[in-house]
Amino acid sequence: MQQFRIQRSMRRYIIGLLLLGWCSLRKKVLIGRWIWTTRVTIFRLVTLMQNRAITLPIRGV
Repeated sequence: MQQFRIQRSMRRYIIGLLLLGWCSLRKKVLIGRWIWTTRVTIFRLVTLMQNRAITLPIRGV
């Protein structure tokens, strides 16, 4: 009986660990994707600004 209980708790523990790992992995992937997209957007914005600066006459100064 005790052995069975230990086995059950171990199984639950292992399943919990696997779920936790899966969640953290998914979170990492999501965060990575988010970082990548933001970087790409920033890069595009910078290039757009540079193109604007080149094409438009600089006012002021």
